[in-house]
Amino acid sequence: MLADLIGLDSAFDQWLGEQQRCLWSRVRAVGELILAEAESTAAIVVAAERLLVIDSTHEDAWRFLIRCHIECGDRVAAIGTYERCCAALSAQCQVGPSAEATALVAALRVRPTTLTSVSRVRDVAVEVLRRRVADSLAFGSASRPCVAPLRAGRRNWRQAWPTN
Repeated sequence: MLADLIGLDSAFDQWLGEQQRCLWSRVRAVGELILAEAESTAAIVVAAERLLVIDSTHEDAWRFLIRCHIECGDRVAAIGTYERCCAALSAQCQVGPSAEATALVAALRVRPTTLTSVSRVRDVAVEVLRRRVADSLAFGSASRPCVAPLRAGRRNWRQAWPTN
């Protein structure tokens, strides 16, 4: 929609980029909230997959998917999900998965999983994710909220968004 305006003014480009990052962050936070609130394995899988559409490098979503496959007893799907995670992180960030994700799959390859340990890990992960979501949904900073230009009702975006 605003693609025709990109490159006309560097200050506008900077403002637009910041707005896009802010919007992306909010959408990601909502996806995290949905994932944290999901209760059934099927709901967790759907929420994690949707969050990965938004951010293919979201390691919490990858770990939730791996854990769901482990809880369902599908070792092949768990290992396949881990391999997809490795590919996404490598392509986007040039890094590998966290030690936690690697340990999940390493333990799965060595011995059958114990469902109670996976469930406990999921409960801890959900609590951490809920805290992160609560922090990220705080509506911008007091000095420079993300939607200040939109809320200010000012026609001149430069007045609404100082570029210090």
